[in-house]
Amino acid sequence: MEVATLHLQHLLLLAAREAWQRRSPDRRFTGSALAELLGTPDSLRPAEKRLAGTQRLQLDDIVRLGLLLGDDVLGAVPAAASDLLPEPYQRLLDGWQPGTLPQFRQPGLGGHDWTSVGIALTAYLDVETAAGRDHLLTTDAVAYALVQCLTECGTDPSRIELSEDLTNDATVRALQLPSPMVTSSVALAYLPDRVDRPTALWPRIANILHAVAELEADERILVLVTGPAATRQLRTHLPDGVTAAPGTEFTLRIQTTMRNQPTTGQHPVGPDLDILLLDRRELSAHGIVLVSSLTKRR
Repeated sequence: MEVATLHLQHLLLLAAREAWQRRSPDRRFTGSALAELLGTPDSLRPAEKRLAGTQRLQLDDIVRLGLLLGDDVLGAVPAAASDLLPEPYQRLLDGWQPGTLPQFRQPGLGGHDWTSVGIALTAYLDVETAAGRDHLLTTDAVAYALVQCLTECGTDPSRIELSEDLTNDATVRALQLPSPMVTSSVALAYLPDRVDRPTALWPRIANILHAVAELEADERILVLVTGPAATRQLRTHLPDGVTAAPGTEFTLRIQTTMRNQPTTGQHPVGPDLDILLLDRRELSAHGIVLVSSLTKRR
């Protein structure tokens, strides 16, 4: 609310300044000019505080500015609720609908913009699907696309290092993003629908989640790309990951979710996992892209 209020005041005063300069090109738009417009020429300090954003415009102030300076001032009021927030904040509002208070997602510990990475990777995958090339994608190709997305979103490519595979699963590739303050381990798991037994996908996903949570790093990130079959398994066994708003934290109780599962393969063992959902995107091929931060529950 504070950010939206200050942004709206900034837009109104910017429009007022431009209208003032058209009206009085030889006079600067200062605190005294604003005090004059507000009808309080003897109260300079409050007007200066309004210009500085440390004191709020009141409703009658906005009405007076509109009446005295014209439609351009009131035209600065955004028509869409999301535009009440400055653009950098809008990028953190995925999933928000007017009618509820905005919930902001926080950047990762390493400062990486996972929202923008999720947007860029989803766009890449959708382009490949539209071009009819998605059946040619391999884990390595998607991992390289992820590296490109990271660099396009501000990560220094010299900081990106290849890591050894986390599991024996050919669908997983791992990266390290070291920095002087924080080391981020990033795993990509690419699970398109090229399996004979869809029900075996959940134990596979659970093993991947557990392997990522075991990494020695300050921040453990899993970028999970799933086709329709794997997405259905997630909706059944990890519904919060598919339906929750980005920024939501929840706990995966591995032993509980592995009950009554096929016995093929090695089931994960160990502590439950705390998961912070950083980003979620729907794919045009009826899959999803999930970006999550994982931590073992102590």
